[in-house]
Amino acid sequence: MFLTRIILPLCIVCTFASSNSQDTVKVSLYYEALCPYSQEFIKDQLFPGYQVLGDVLDLDLVPYGKAKMSNINGKWKLTCQHGPKECFGNKIQACVLDLNYTQAKSMNFIGCVMSTETPENKKIAKKCAEKNKLSWTDIKLCMNGEQVNEIMEKMGNKTNNLEPKMMYVPYILFNDIHDDDVEDEARENFLKTVCKMFKNKPPGCSDFN
Repeated sequence: MFLTRIILPLCIVCTFASSNSQDTVKVSLYYEALCPYSQEFIKDQLFPGYQVLGDVLDLDLVPYGKAKMSNINGKWKLTCQHGPKECFGNKIQACVLDLNYTQAKSMNFIGCVMSTETPENKKIAKKCAEKNKLSWTDIKLCMNGEQVNEIMEKMGNKTNNLEPKMMYVPYILFNDIHDDDVEDEARENFLKTVCKMFKNKPPGCSDFN
């Protein structure tokens, strides 16, 4: 069973509108590479759910969490809740998301690394990239250039501008709306939760009529 919000603050330092008229559901996930609850949700819920439903889900993944971005003497510095390794893991995933791969390729890569115990490990990231036919050369160029700072600044702004404010990770929105009860349901059974939101049930939702 996924741990409840009482435990989730270990990863910390409106009314829900049903989307029954839609044929796609937007799922926004604000998370951190090394938060165990982020890893658990992606590995056990989001990634398996996406493998069933595919692109009827519109995924908006934001690997930033409780990080802080600062500019010191013209140089960007990223500080992450779980240390430099998490910053590295966040950056790898952010670069993949920025490189305009298909949603399926990006999600398969993120599902691959987040299903391991060390998603920040460069060898694991390279292996997951090659497995999903992503260019490791392009990912490294992004990681080693100024581009990654711009990407992380964008991720940070998006996270910091959330309303209501993000107080813990993972933080989940459906169709740009956050609801505590729906989020709790999704942590327990993402597929069942999201299937309720379709008017015309996709094939993967046949068990949840």
